[in-house]
Amino acid sequence: MLEGKLTFQPTTAFHTQLRQRVDAYFEENKIKKSANAAMVLKTIFWFAWSWGTLALILAQVVPYPWAWLLWIAEGFGLACIGFNIGHDAIHGSYSEKPWVNKMLSWAFDLMGASSFTWSVAHNIIHHTYTNIQGVDDDLEPGPTMLFYPQPEKLRWIHRFQHLYAWFLYGFIGVIWVYLKDYVQVRRPNPQTGEKAKFLDLAQMMTGKALHTGLLLVLPLVVVDAPVWQIGLGYFLLLFAGGFTLAIVFQLAHCIEGVVFPTRPTDSEKMADAWAEHQLHTTANFGKTWLATFICGGLDHQIEHHLMPRICHIHYRKLAPIVQQCAREHGLPYVHNGAFLTAVGAHYRTLRRIGAGEEQLVPDWASGAAAPADAE
Repeated sequence: MLEGKLTFQPTTAFHTQLRQRVDAYFEENKIKKSANAAMVLKTIFWFAWSWGTLALILAQVVPYPWAWLLWIAEGFGLACIGFNIGHDAIHGSYSEKPWVNKMLSWAFDLMGASSFTWSVAHNIIHHTYTNIQGVDDDLEPGPTMLFYPQPEKLRWIHRFQHLYAWFLYGFIGVIWVYLKDYVQVRRPNPQTGEKAKFLDLAQMMTGKALHTGLLLVLPLVVVDAPVWQIGLGYFLLLFAGGFTLAIVFQLAHCIEGVVFPTRPTDSEKMADAWAEHQLHTTANFGKTWLATFICGGLDHQIEHHLMPRICHIHYRKLAPIVQQCAREHGLPYVHNGAFLTAVGAHYRTLRRIGAGEEQLVPDWASGAAAPADAE
């Protein structure tokens, strides 16, 4: 929990030059920073996947137990809606029109996750204080997992976390829908101190009701199958969605090549400027357009953290600009390879932390050459 005003060093030449080059890219190509036609088609695809799958479940075109595969596909589709549509909308990067972003942010609520609590916990806390120990809530999963070296919290069970983490990741969907949002909504905004207003609470509860009504109550009413089969299907939906969300999120920050800075004890100012901090604590992964298509640009986490108000559809084109600018200023640009290679890097990170080993110093932190090209 953030207490006090934690700030960063003044903006540096790197950040200034990067913004100038990115702005020049959009001006020279005469394009907007918001969604384009490709993004609209992508939006249609993922909505069609998700609600088309739900329609098949309700139409009972596939008998149980095979119908459970449709529930799993539905969970995956909802996660991709979150990645590709809701995430951009909540950041205000999908459209230049606030009402469009507000409308599409409901995609997050229909997924079962509150767009309001996400806007605070993710947009403000995580994007500002990325990977800072004890501040970034994404690093605090609970007693069974450690996402950064914590000798004082190390328990015998953590020695096996690299093995059981993959199973626990699936429960993130259940926890998020039925516990996490209710805890986070009680916390005040860390920057303004304001508490959630009645309309914020009403939006959260409306979203929860829509999610449960469409994805659980409606199938219970329409589908001619035992309650336990539908209940298991709904659980599989949440499990598949939670697993998908967790894996993609983890490959950006709990992985080899990044650091987990500690909060200064003698001041309220971090050692780095904000943009440099993002490069030190964030990594990219994936090498194909398919990774970007599925992950909503979260495979380009570096670009996203530096430019969260730009629609992710542009990240693949912006990545070389960011990488070149970082290299010119002697800064890291961490890329952990293809998706499965990055999964392996996350596995090793969990194993090392669980074993109580000291944090590996990234090559860039020890003065080695910058990482290889992202593409």
